[in-house]
Amino acid sequence: MMDGGWGGWMFGGVVVMVAFWALLFWVIVSLVRRPTRSDAGTRGAADVLAERFARGDIDAEEYESRRSALGSR
Repeated sequence: MMDGGWGGWMFGGVVVMVAFWALLFWVIVSLVRRPTRSDAGTRGAADVLAERFARGDIDAEEYESRRSALGSR
């Protein structure tokens, strides 16, 4: 068997410590960037349509057409 002595223990400890901090950092970033469930269900189709129109993704004619189609449901 290979006996690493204190050097092996220290290297292993550093690797475990770095892995722990990287995992902790990943968990925190994931929690901060995740959209909340309450926000996801509050936006309706009309809100998304108005946002697309405001961004310029669709023109006024398409906006009115889709808005009237949403209102007829």
